[in-house]
Amino acid sequence: MDRKHRDLVGGTWLEEYTYKQLKDINSIQDIALSCNVASHKYRLDKNQYSDENKGNINEFDILFLAKNKLHIIECKTQILDKSNGIKAEDILYKLETLKDYGGLMTKKCLISYFPLPEAMRNRAKTYNICLIEGTDIQRIKQKIQEWIAK
Repeated sequence: MDRKHRDLVGGTWLEEYTYKQLKDINSIQDIALSCNVASHKYRLDKNQYSDENKGNINEFDILFLAKNKLHIIECKTQILDKSNGIKAEDILYKLETLKDYGGLMTKKCLISYFPLPEAMRNRAKTYNICLIEGTDIQRIKQKIQEWIAK
């Protein structure tokens, strides 16, 4: 199996599904899938894996503009708990940190294929992060429209 298909099975299917659902929402001004955004410290004369560039480039699953605000979506297909080595809090911290790219009005959303732990839901409320999880994915377009309208 080639890398593209491995990635698709490994989780990019949720990003692509979400992206396709969002393409039909009229209030979205511009949308991008799987964007790499570099900070001002990123060195173009170096490889992205060089020590100087580590931590200076971030990947966004989905970015879009709606109502003149940047919206960031992170998609996860893994069970987000400490038992499998993926800390749910790390995902929320990433979203909270990445909002700096779009300023104070940036809106953040986590889409999870699996239901999230209660502690993660509580922390997401603290950071004002929209959560779409589990069976809500069936209504993802409607949920995103509601999120944009808030």
